[in-house]
Amino acid sequence: MSAIAPLDGVDPARLPRRLEVERDAMVVEGHALEAVVLGGYILGAPLGTAPVVILVGGITALPFPFGDPATGTEAWWPALDAPDLVDLARMTVLCPCWPGNGSTWRGFDDEASPLPGASPGSLPSGPPISALGLADLIAAWLDGIGCATPVTFVGASLGGLVGIAFAARHPDRCARLVTISAGLRPDGWGTATRHLQRELVRDGLRTGDVTTGMIRARQLGMLTYRGRDELDTRFGALAPGLAVPPVAAYLDHHGRRFAERFPVRTFLLLSEAIDRCRFSADPASVREELARVTADVLVIGVPGDLLFPYPLQHELYRELQAVGASCSLWKLDSEFGHDAFLADQDKLADLLRGAGAFAAATAPRPRYDGVGTRPVREIRIGMIGCGTVGGGVLELLDRQAADMAERYGVRFRVTKIAVRDLAKARGARADGIPLTTRALELVGDPEVDVIVEVAGGFEVEATVTAALAAGKPVVTANKALLARKLAELGVLAQRT
Repeated sequence: MSAIAPLDGVDPARLPRRLEVERDAMVVEGHALEAVVLGGYILGAPLGTAPVVILVGGITALPFPFGDPATGTEAWWPALDAPDLVDLARMTVLCPCWPGNGSTWRGFDDEASPLPGASPGSLPSGPPISALGLADLIAAWLDGIGCATPVTFVGASLGGLVGIAFAARHPDRCARLVTISAGLRPDGWGTATRHLQRELVRDGLRTGDVTTGMIRARQLGMLTYRGRDELDTRFGALAPGLAVPPVAAYLDHHGRRFAERFPVRTFLLLSEAIDRCRFSADPASVREELARVTADVLVIGVPGDLLFPYPLQHELYRELQAVGASCSLWKLDSEFGHDAFLADQDKLADLLRGAGAFAAATAPRPRYDGVGTRPVREIRIGMIGCGTVGGGVLELLDRQAADMAERYGVRFRVTKIAVRDLAKARGARADGIPLTTRALELVGDPEVDVIVEVAGGFEVEATVTAALAAGKPVVTANKALLARKLAELGVLAQRT
């Protein structure tokens, strides 16, 4: 532990003290690392005397969420610094350092060494560590500093992703997890934007202008961190008489500040660590991993988040519920998108208070706490035919609705029915459902996700063919049609 000189008028508990762990060698996700130095900081009560809270932010977050009076470093999470949230008088706060920004290993900070994730044939590659490996590094740091107390892990963005991995891979160490704006995995859009950011930096390395590469990568990132509504309201569009749009100065400021301050290698490694995060390749194996979680988990998401959209928090919550974990889902409504945990942190603090994020756990949380209902994915059905069989389908969907939602997290809703005779009574369960005589309408209807065909005969062939050709799934037991057209329909069905 580093010695900290006292500052006049500053509570010693508020001065971050560096804790460093050295290892000759260790293996992380199959990669051998040598001369490893794992760093981090401690605040508050001495280790071993109080409950432990770990605070971890995103890629660029320094390990000083409440600032550092000794260096003048500003706090980036001051709203959590409160007696009823993270109380330094009665808690020990640990803040691990990311690789290249306080932690390192042989070759990582060497300008002549391989760069993380470099493209084959252009720049040599470093170890492709994922968020799972970062969780293992934090666990190794905790081992080294002698932290034996199960912790409350609070992580946002990359920190939230690492927190999920930490709770699953090191369950004995994690008593509670608060994961904010993260998920089980990145989605395709977020992966694409981060890949483009890294390519901008690598182009700069290849051309000798890495500063411009870092500037452009950060500028692109700023458009994904904030909400569309905020940028529209705050900056608007390019007005007559302006040489550049109002948002240009904002992007230039953040791009240049990032390029001046942030290590290139750290950015490349941490950005790729998000995209490489996969618990397993198939749903069953993912659930096996999550079944190891013993922590009480609070999942917090922002509906306007572009990088980790709210459905990813629904997915995480649903999967944790499925394996019986103590888990609750909370929605943070904010115009600031992914960065709401920073830009709207007073609202986040209020949410954490209401959720009892730092209260002593007295019993497992009730199922579906937070949003009040289990997140259920709705599948909208367009039905062809509503006679005896169709009426039976409506009755079955109605009778099994609760069980389907409970067991599979899915709700089926019939949004339109194609029939031959609009005047014919269809029963009470069909009341209120729009009817049409043109079955082909179901193919192009955006309110129909899947077509269920129960009319029978060959008249439905054109609609079934058109739906499959358009990529819309079809459910049918039409023996006559399948006997005649199975091969052709089978080829089309492969697309869905």
